[in-house]
Amino acid sequence: MNENNIDKVYTFLKKHPVFHDLSDEDIVMFTGLIRVREIGPQTVVLKENEPSDGLYVIREGKVRVMKECPIHKDSVPIIDLEPGDIFGEFSLLENIPATATVMASEKTILWWLPSEDFHALVHREPPMAFRLWRLITHNLIQKLVRTTTIIHQLYEVNRCLCEDERFREFYRMWNYE
Repeated sequence: MNENNIDKVYTFLKKHPVFHDLSDEDIVMFTGLIRVREIGPQTVVLKENEPSDGLYVIREGKVRVMKECPIHKDSVPIIDLEPGDIFGEFSLLENIPATATVMASEKTILWWLPSEDFHALVHREPPMAFRLWRLITHNLIQKLVRTTTIIHQLYEVNRCLCEDERFREFYRMWNYE
């Protein structure tokens, strides 16, 4: 990464809600690990159930997060992520396969922290890695709270629909029972 990009990454991370609590020294260290990935539309960054390779911060562009639907055997869009959003945290922290497929919706620039660099940092700089781990975990908790709210809303909509006899008749008509 050239010096101009390092300055951009530093400035961006200093203002980013996940990373802003890191010290200047921590951000400089973290910035040194970041790599730039430029990808085109429809490029798959992560594939559900396949190994993930690190943490991503969207600098420019958009990506779509999708989950495989076991009933229809296709992918269902879950959320669109925009500049400033991060993904890949589960795999980074728990060393598990990707929990969803992530595909670029348009030309996208990603800042990527490779898993092996993060884990080397954990061993080399435990206090800094702990602070970063805590911030990423906090971000995951916020995502979980938002997701739980959405699931509750969907449950309520589904409950209301199921209580409506017209909907149940429509459902029977299409043999969804």
